[in-house]
This record gives sequence, C-alpha cells and structure tokens, in this order.
Amino acid sequence: MPKLHMLGETEGFCRSLVPGALVAERDGVAGFLALEGEEIVALYCRDRGTGVGRALLERAKVGRERLALRAFEANGRARRFYAREGFAEVGGTDGENEEGLPDVLMEWRR
Repeated sequence: MPKLHMLGETEGFCRSLVPGALVAERDGVAGFLALEGEEIVALYCRDRGTGVGRALLERAKVGRERLALRAFEANGRARRFYAREGFAEVGGTDGENEEGLPDVLMEWRR
C-alpha cells in the first residue's frame, strides 16, 4: 500500500474509530474492530495468529444478520481469513478508494 498519511494522522484516525469499536485487550489493546452500521470499516490486530481477529468478528456478528467489509485484492492473507470466517466475495472495485488499489467487497450472512 502506498504511504498516504503521517503516523500522527493515522493514529488520530484510529482513535476516531475506536470509541464505537469493539476492543480486544490482552496485555494492553490487542486489536479493535470498527463498525458503521453493518459495515466493518476497520479490523486491526497487534499480532497475527492469536485469535483476536476471530474473536472480534464473532462479537460483531452477535445480533446481526449481515456484515460487509472491503479487503484489498492483493491481500490474499486477509481474504483467506475472512473466507474462513464465513465471508464471501460479492463484488469489488478497480481502485475506487483512497489508496487507488483494487479491492474486494466481502459479505457475511447468518
């Protein structure tokens, strides 16, 4: 991904998402998931392979019939993770996002 923002801007953006987010704590903040309605707009985990991402997704699914998110087309690891968690690829763009990179729309339905 191209570097578009300075560290302070990125931290400020993440802080603006966190108040309404689901946060996982394990020796401090281990990850967070930010939702806007049925759309996951951010899922960040401090460490991979710890189960934090899966746990956050499970919490987000509670009481919902549908969730959607976007992953970069080139991010095969994320796409495989979301597929294992029940998300299907249902669309995408050729780069109609801030980064200008192709993305995939993924959706989970109960």
